Amino acid sequence: MLVINLLVKLSSGWRPKNKNVDSVCESSSHIWKQFKVEGLFVVCTIDIIKELRYMQVLKVWDILALEEIPKLVKRLDGMFAMYTDDFIKYCNEKQFEGDFEVPLTWVKSFDIPRFKNLGNHELGNMSSVGIIDGRSYVENSKVKESLSLMKFYSLSSGMVSHLLSDDAGRELDLPFEVTDEELELIQFPRSSFILGSTATDVSHRTEVDECIVDTKDTIVGTKESVFRQLFCDSQSKIVFCCQTTSCWTEKVCCWGNFSEEDSSIDMDYTTHFKDIPDSFLDIPSTKYPLVITFHKFLMMLDGTLGSSYFERFLSAELSHCNTRSSRSVALETFIRTKEVNYERFCSLYWPHLNSELTKKLDPSRVYTEIISHIKGQRERELYSIFQDYEKMKMEKGEFDLSDLVNDLHSRLRNERFDGEEMDFVYIDEVQDLTMRQISLFKYICRNMEEGFVFAGDTAQTIARGIDFRFEDIRTLFYDEFLVESRGDVPAGRKEKGHVSKIGNLKQNFRTHDGVLRLAQSVIDLLYRFFRHSIDVLDPEKSLICGEAPAPVLLEPGNDENAILTIFGKSGNVSGNIVGFGAEQVILVRDDRARQDISVNVGKQALVLTIVECKGLEFQDVLLYNFFGSSPLKTQWRVIYEFMKEQDLLDATIKSFPNFNEARHNVLCSELKQLYVAITRTRQRLWICEDVEEFSKPMFEYWKKRGLVQVKRLDDSLAQAMQVASSPEEWKARGIKLFHENNYVPAMVCFEKANEPLWEKRAKAAYHRASADRMRGSNPEGACKVLREAADIFDSIGDTESAAQCFCDLGEYERAGKIYLEKCGKSELDKAGECFLMAGCYELAAEVYAKGNYFSECLSACNKGKLFNTGLKYIQYWKEHAPKDSAVVKRSKEIDQIEQRFLESCANNCYELKDNRSMMKFVRAFNAMDSRRNFLKSLNCLDELLLLEEESGNFLEAAEIVKLRGDILLEADLLGKAGRFKEASMLILWYVFSNSMWASRSRGWPLKHFPQRDEILVKTKSFAKKESDFFYEFVCTEVTILSNEETNLFTLNQYKNASQKHKSLRGEILSLRRRILDIHLHSNASKYEWEDELAVDLIKPSEERISGNNVSVGTLVCFWNLWKEKVENIFEYLSCLETQDANNYINYGEFCLNYFGVRRQLKNMNISYVLVNSDADWVREIDDRFLRRSEKLVSVDARQFVSAARIHWRSELLSVGLKVLDALEALHQLSIKNSMSLFCQSTPLIYIFEPSDKTYKKIAERFEGNLVWREFVVDLSGNTESENLQESASDKVHEIPIQVPLVYKFHNALKDTYNANWRVQDYISPHCFLYLVESLLILGSCFQGIIFTSKSSFVEWLISEQPKANRSGSSVPAMNVIFDFIAHLINQFLCDKQGTTEWIENSNINVNYYYPLLRLRLVVILCLLCMNSGRYFDMLFHLLGRGDITSCLPRAFCDVFRRSRKQVNAMVLAEAFMKIQNPLVIVSLGENGSKFKCPDAIFVDMATQSREAIIGVLFPMNNKTPRGKTVVSKVDTTNSCSREFPSSNDREGKTSKATSSNLASLEDPKMNSQNKNEGNLEMKCGLFQEISDALKSVETVGDGNVMKFVSSASKIKVELMKSINFIPTALAKSFEKKTCDGEDGILLAEANSMLDELKELSSLLGASDRLEN
Repeated sequence: MLVINLLVKLSSGWRPKNKNVDSVCESSSHIWKQFKVEGLFVVCTIDIIKELRYMQVLKVWDILALEEIPKLVKRLDGMFAMYTDDFIKYCNEKQFEGDFEVPLTWVKSFDIPRFKNLGNHELGNMSSVGIIDGRSYVENSKVKESLSLMKFYSLSSGMVSHLLSDDAGRELDLPFEVTDEELELIQFPRSSFILGSTATDVSHRTEVDECIVDTKDTIVGTKESVFRQLFCDSQSKIVFCCQTTSCWTEKVCCWGNFSEEDSSIDMDYTTHFKDIPDSFLDIPSTKYPLVITFHKFLMMLDGTLGSSYFERFLSAELSHCNTRSSRSVALETFIRTKEVNYERFCSLYWPHLNSELTKKLDPSRVYTEIISHIKGQRERELYSIFQDYEKMKMEKGEFDLSDLVNDLHSRLRNERFDGEEMDFVYIDEVQDLTMRQISLFKYICRNMEEGFVFAGDTAQTIARGIDFRFEDIRTLFYDEFLVESRGDVPAGRKEKGHVSKIGNLKQNFRTHDGVLRLAQSVIDLLYRFFRHSIDVLDPEKSLICGEAPAPVLLEPGNDENAILTIFGKSGNVSGNIVGFGAEQVILVRDDRARQDISVNVGKQALVLTIVECKGLEFQDVLLYNFFGSSPLKTQWRVIYEFMKEQDLLDATIKSFPNFNEARHNVLCSELKQLYVAITRTRQRLWICEDVEEFSKPMFEYWKKRGLVQVKRLDDSLAQAMQVASSPEEWKARGIKLFHENNYVPAMVCFEKANEPLWEKRAKAAYHRASADRMRGSNPEGACKVLREAADIFDSIGDTESAAQCFCDLGEYERAGKIYLEKCGKSELDKAGECFLMAGCYELAAEVYAKGNYFSECLSACNKGKLFNTGLKYIQYWKEHAPKDSAVVKRSKEIDQIEQRFLESCANNCYELKDNRSMMKFVRAFNAMDSRRNFLKSLNCLDELLLLEEESGNFLEAAEIVKLRGDILLEADLLGKAGRFKEASMLILWYVFSNSMWASRSRGWPLKHFPQRDEILVKTKSFAKKESDFFYEFVCTEVTILSNEETNLFTLNQYKNASQKHKSLRGEILSLRRRILDIHLHSNASKYEWEDELAVDLIKPSEERISGNNVSVGTLVCFWNLWKEKVENIFEYLSCLETQDANNYINYGEFCLNYFGVRRQLKNMNISYVLVNSDADWVREIDDRFLRRSEKLVSVDARQFVSAARIHWRSELLSVGLKVLDALEALHQLSIKNSMSLFCQSTPLIYIFEPSDKTYKKIAERFEGNLVWREFVVDLSGNTESENLQESASDKVHEIPIQVPLVYKFHNALKDTYNANWRVQDYISPHCFLYLVESLLILGSCFQGIIFTSKSSFVEWLISEQPKANRSGSSVPAMNVIFDFIAHLINQFLCDKQGTTEWIENSNINVNYYYPLLRLRLVVILCLLCMNSGRYFDMLFHLLGRGDITSCLPRAFCDVFRRSRKQVNAMVLAEAFMKIQNPLVIVSLGENGSKFKCPDAIFVDMATQSREAIIGVLFPMNNKTPRGKTVVSKVDTTNSCSREFPSSNDREGKTSKATSSNLASLEDPKMNSQNKNEGNLEMKCGLFQEISDALKSVETVGDGNVMKFVSSASKIKVELMKSINFIPTALAKSFEKKTCDGEDGILLAEANSMLDELKELSSLLGASDRLEN
């Protein structure tokens, strides 16, 4: 305590006033000081350190007795002699502030050199005794006694507190000051690379010091921010030391106190990492700086990413481990027993690889190639061996570290790293890692510019599987760290200037200068022969020359074995331990060499291989028979080549092999092993060889460079070599060896130290390692040895290791008992897992429960089918929750765990089909929602329904019943829930739909079904409980649905009541099949006749039916009202397809009710459930689209809308025709009864009432396209102007009204052409060309003559107005239209790519359609030439292009070739005949006879009727391949005077009204022609052709579709003939008959067929408009 107080006073500037404490050294002028305290003296000097500035410090050297001071001062004086005079002068300067001495400071720019300027190369002139004039700064002392290497600590306030708090008298390991060279590396502002053989010593200090400084700043500055730093090393020993230093230093920086508990050091490094989580997620801030091994780093990365790499091996086992922060027993066992390292590769794989490939190879080299190169993504040889190795590994279910590394890379490329990112990463011993392993660090730190430090020594890369240079790391860092993080470096620009240079640590703190010079000589050889495998380093330097300045080459005397000389004659001298001590070692090449000398050495010395000693240090090293056991043998003579280059070769050596890297590649690893062996010593190095031949080249090389001494080995030297050690030293050495896995020599050390506990531990570890090596070759022996190890571990209390051994043996129960009984609560999770893997589920659950591992406990119960036990634990946790803090903290988690467990139990019962037991667990769920969701997921609706009813949840029960489709039960449950209105409405819904569709009914009228009346009574009872107003409404609905006979007055009241209650169902039913049906079934004589035509029919109609009277007005009024409702239903159906039916929601409810359909939302998908799937309207839906689930049948919206539309169209047509029939009958009655002209015309007014709604609706579709909208509007107006046009036909000098319409059509088509055809809904090529052809004909109509093709003319003829007059002499030229057509034809023909893309976007087969399209374009161009008299040059230019004519029929092209560019009607007609599409010359009043074309068809629109024109286009053909042509002689004079049965009267009754089908087809010209011809022909085979054509469309493919379209026009013409034939034939057949009985029915069926033929004809009219 007094010493500490004195030091504190001195640091504050206090100095004794009455005593002179300064003295001057003899040789140097440096001042030293001594201060007395408690009979001892504190010896110190003034020194200068360099931080931000040069500053004086007081350096305390020792606390000694007075008589010991001169010896220390002499040594200090010798060391100070190496200082410059200026440095000593500045040290001796003083500065006072009052009575206190304060330090002087100087700026950095003011250079103060410490040492005299003598280069390290002068060491070569050093004498063998180590005392050199002028070189006294190279301290001649033992390394451990060197003042130059003494550590100094800064005496901060924290340090003082730390020293005062520690009263145990222990030696403390504290952060010490670094050299200027090290400080420069620490303060380097960018990512750095530290290289040097001292990296193992210095870089650890450097990095940890830096880490601690930054951490201290963070802790002091803020509590919220965490400065995340990672230190990673491949060796657990180094990591443990660094982490220990980190913890101590942090406490010092934070002024922390150290208790005895803090000072306890667990020498088992593996247990030290237990509290570090196995992932980078949520790392506690107290764990920073994070100091871990590389293996731990890989495990943490694997635990951070989604699925673990090891799940492919242990998917079931890993399911026990529910957190990422801990590693399961199964995983730890798998890694221990299945990881392939070098030893396992040699013992289990190497003997089984192809001997032909391996016989000349070294396993170490092959393993290095596989791990470092092939798997490191470099192209190397030995790939066949690698493939065999991979195959064997896969079969064994094993892995190596590279497999894990590659998998991590793969996942990190595809997954986001969600772990905590580091601010700084320090990687030590980097030479022990592959490039692939190093590149993993880029994912955890984004601070690429300054966040990385790589430290190591590539001269020590003797680790198996590693081979690279440090320069390779710089390249890797630039390519994979910097460039990838920036992402903006142009290709080809990868300057290394962005990466810092390699920092070379030259100051050696471990050994003396003689050893360093010898090691450097080996490095020189590596530079010369293998520059690619080692980095260029500056030579290392040391401040001491050592007790033995040069290593010794031992020459055995009298040809004796050196080992026998040293150990064979040794005896016990003065009670000391005989042989080498704990700080001495014999290094040999491999295990075989160790076995050879162990016979003579026994336990008198430690014998290690070079690989085993890496990372260890010894005072003295004997390198024995290294060259004699080398695989190079005489190949070492290649060294002479280098000696010759350095002028070191004797003239006596005449020949030596020339270096060849391929032949001498083993030399690289030999030199690196030699380097490692040399640098293991701190003080003395002896090199001894039994055979001179192999070692001679290297020995001569060293001798020539003056690096070694040669001594003959005799008894005196042997005795001098041996050093005795204390038991404490043997124990310390044994512990170091133990943690380097050198168990046999560790056992020797513990035996000498008399440490039986440690000896047993080492023996057990040795057995464990032996079992691992034997596992593949001798499984039984391995188990036996491993069991011995487990027993030993158990006997000495190493329970963790014992349990691991039993896990490796598969004896999980015993391992679990060890964890449970001997490890306490800390390992209960591992105990539980062991019991679980052993199948002891009840015991596992008990252990888990004891440790509050809730999820694991219930998982064990689940696996063991201990369902009741699990429930007991759940109840226990809930009962003790208020008392148990762990349970309180995890209450939410317990609820979730409980739910998962109960669901698992219920699922298990469900799988066993034990629903009763399942419900027991379901009822135990925490919440009703959980019960519902679970049962719904299993579709256990019956159980859920029962559960809901038991719980009184009638609304929820109703929802379940709704899913089952039981409407009546649903209504009952709604009633129980008090939802009387909903229950009543549901029953009404049920009655209505069943009355419509029960028993396969076709709809109206409503029908009675069983229990209907009882059900209606129930709905009234529900309604009465709701309200009087609602009850009134329900009663009205019940009456309407009862379908009782009543009068018009009552029905009108029902309608008004329904309107009052906003019941669309009641309103439509009252209108449709009640009021309207009474009109339709009333006799015409019962109708009243109005005196005037009412503007508003509703009010007078209401008044009239109030008196139970009907009239023409009431019929039309209620027909219009009902029709309006149906139109709104169609609007709803249209909106339903777009899921936007809110505007017609009431009609939606009625429509769904009408068809008996319920809308259902399931999994965000809407479907429509059919209450009665046997309804007639459902037949319109293909069975393929009906989805059946148990009792329910559903369809999607599209299919429902389609079927509904078909039904309502049929209804609308059926009722409409009946209304027309009624109006026709009333008209005939008015004529028959000679009523007034007003009465006779009133029915006709309603029959022929014009309607422009169709045009308006079409115009609405073009709301966003003004051009097309304007055209459609004008088109509708043009239809009304035909009469005006007819009356003005004689005014040929006036412009026809159609001319503006044609121009607007041209503008609309031009707008379509200019649009973006690549959009999805653009017009198809086929449809567009149809419009172009139409435009061409319309544009040519005003010239009097039209040239067109037969197919185009037929389409135009079908749609042409019969009395249109389009000729005119003053019609403006159509050049603008013709130019437009010519331009687009040229564009389509020349732009093949654009045209084919257009075809593809229209979903048309390009290969089939493109040639047809080109032919069609050429045909249009030919017609354009004839109609305009222009564009002939363009035609022949295009026909001269081979790419166009190749797609055209050859015969077609030949016609034009023969014409010699002279095109006229004759040429065109001949060409068109070749493609079977004849030329048609149409006369519109002009004389067409001037064209002499035998191959053309002439048509005169002015004189010929349409039927005559059709006869010309399609002349009768006697050949009828598909059926006979029936010729019937029919007199057509009075064909319309007969009375025919109505085709829409389903009851077969006869209508007195004249058939509208017959009347509508009458035409004056047709009649006159029929009178003249007298005969009509009908092609019966036509219907077979239509059937075949339609069937062909069912075959998928554009070819069949196009084939049908091409024949549609012809079929339509034949249909028109049939339509004309049937009425005349019927009139002739029934001329003298009464249409009664069977004849009446037959006539009605014929009339119905005639209606259907008309509909088919209209559909064929649009058949060639292909939809996109």
